[in-house]
Amino acid sequence: MEAKYLTILKELIANPSITRKGLESKLQLSKDQIKYAMRQINSELKENELPSVQRTRTGGFIIDESVAAFIQSDEEARKDPNLFYSEDERITILALLLFNESLDLSLEYFSYELKVSKNTILRDLSKLKKKLFVHKIKVVYSRTQGYSLSGKELFIRDFIKETLLYINKMSSGTQLLHKFSGLSQAERSAMEKKLKILEQQLEVRFTDEQFSQLPYFLLIVFNRITYGQRVNEKTSEEELDIYQLREVRLIEQTLGLEQYGRRETIYISLQILTSKIISAEFVNETITKRLRKALNRCVDNFEVKTSIELKEREQLLNSLMYHLTPAYYRIRYLINEKNDLYEKEFLENVIAQYDFLNSIIKDCFKPLEDLLEVPLPDIEIMYISLIFGSKILPQGKTDYPKMKTAIVICPKGVTYSQLMLSQLMAIFPEVYFYEPVSHRAFEKSHLKVDIIFSIGHFHPYDNCFVVQAAMTEEEKQQLRAQVFKKVFGEADRTTIVERIMGEIREYIPAAQTTRIQNSILEILGERLPLRKETRIRTANKIMGLYDFLSENRITIVDEVADYKEALQRAGQPLLTEGAVTEEYIQAVIDSHDFEDPYTILGQEVAIPHALPSEGVNKIGISLLIVRQGFRYSQSHSLKIVFMIAPIDKKQHNQAIIDILTIAESPEMIEKLTNTTEKHAILTLLKEIVN
Repeated sequence: MEAKYLTILKELIANPSITRKGLESKLQLSKDQIKYAMRQINSELKENELPSVQRTRTGGFIIDESVAAFIQSDEEARKDPNLFYSEDERITILALLLFNESLDLSLEYFSYELKVSKNTILRDLSKLKKKLFVHKIKVVYSRTQGYSLSGKELFIRDFIKETLLYINKMSSGTQLLHKFSGLSQAERSAMEKKLKILEQQLEVRFTDEQFSQLPYFLLIVFNRITYGQRVNEKTSEEELDIYQLREVRLIEQTLGLEQYGRRETIYISLQILTSKIISAEFVNETITKRLRKALNRCVDNFEVKTSIELKEREQLLNSLMYHLTPAYYRIRYLINEKNDLYEKEFLENVIAQYDFLNSIIKDCFKPLEDLLEVPLPDIEIMYISLIFGSKILPQGKTDYPKMKTAIVICPKGVTYSQLMLSQLMAIFPEVYFYEPVSHRAFEKSHLKVDIIFSIGHFHPYDNCFVVQAAMTEEEKQQLRAQVFKKVFGEADRTTIVERIMGEIREYIPAAQTTRIQNSILEILGERLPLRKETRIRTANKIMGLYDFLSENRITIVDEVADYKEALQRAGQPLLTEGAVTEEYIQAVIDSHDFEDPYTILGQEVAIPHALPSEGVNKIGISLLIVRQGFRYSQSHSLKIVFMIAPIDKKQHNQAIIDILTIAESPEMIEKLTNTTEKHAILTLLKEIVN
């Protein structure tokens, strides 16, 4: 099946409730293109004796599970012996062949293997050369040696990794690797056995994705070394320290790297140690102790700076350890991690939910940078923000017994799996979720669950739902409706209520919204029993920044004499209404460190606060805007101060998250500081946090 039709079919499998118009919008295709594609898809399904794609009355699609199994099956996907390859596949095959130093590559060889003319091969080589140019690699030709790659071996190996990542996403990827990598099944099986031994010795578990790619990468590199393509033989003192690590010596012995020399042993060991893992006990005991100690200090910094108490601190630390244990080597020794297309799509779509954390994470993670002796790369800060974001944002999980159980199967590492878990828990609060696992681990566990969510790949289990790396709100609602219909055998009451409220909200007073919503739930409950936790989740609203503020709690001034006056004026509204005592405001002033303040968020916002025991009568937040700014520390001039009066470290968490969002946006800060009316500021804050 052509790639463009396969893309459409995969989208329908992942989201069968999508409408034709939704499909047009998402894939940027016209109505006629969709219609033609559906005819071609159904024609090919019919040829393979599979049920055709049908339409529902509501405009969605019905796809039989056998179709999903068919397109994911390696044997079925490539059973035609006379298959011709697409241009994209041909270019990838040319790269695979060029990686193999043992082959004498000519136009005749390429033409025979790819079943196309020499002119087509020359066009494909031209496109491959353009792709290689950005990697500083060339395709060269000589009469004696044929076609080969020319460039620094480190660059070529980086391109090999990137190509394997790309092939992993192709529907025909497994077949292309089997046929054109030059590696036998016996070689691959032997390498997989060695990697499993390493998993036990290092007490780690590679992700499914890494486990499928590492054998090919290592064997291709071994082939290149055998034919003289080596990395620089010079070894620095830093690398000699790496060579002494227990883990490196284990890798050297298990893979038989002694024959390749110390420099290659270090290179290969670092590729394995920096691979993504789904679980780990330790890598190096000394390093692990130092890493955990540094991360504890980083988390302490976050809690102090934001006044947020992390409920699942130990779980958060474990998540950080799982991600940063392999990342330690990657960051410490400046190994470039290539992001494949899946990760780019994921980050582009999901990072927006947590980008407000990036600045504060960078500030709080100085202890980790001190340990690594290098600054944290932006991509690592993003990953850490994802881990924190999935823990601190309200996800709607309840402690009530769940009727159904679910698990997330993830081919990626802990960052992705934990974030997807938190998103799915938010979508399905009435479902109990086990911890995410790889597909290999799930197969071995024999765990019985009611629902399986698989990220990006279909697996032939009952009630298996494919979810994408990033979902829009509409897609989340469609997934919920799909699961409820198939698993629960009933309509999703929450979605029904939300649709009703969407139609009537403009006609009812805002103060009556919750009461009317609960009344509708009670009416539906006569026909569709409503679970207790759903009602509680609807009734108990999480307090955000807008809920804490009123015109009486906002102060706008042109200037202040110093930070002490700013803190006095910021706290005055809370003092006036009795939320805090004078002692509390004095405690805030006394605790402020002008040399190194810890309450600054971003560049122009501060959240000064003291302990609840120092004079808080009730929870509160007030806002001071100093239009001309004031000196808050030796190096910071601020315009916005949110004084926090906490009664614990929980109830104001969402408000802090809202303030973080403001602190990360120069546009928001400019709008707030240029607004002169208090009611206008409240309106603006409502828009911002919503």
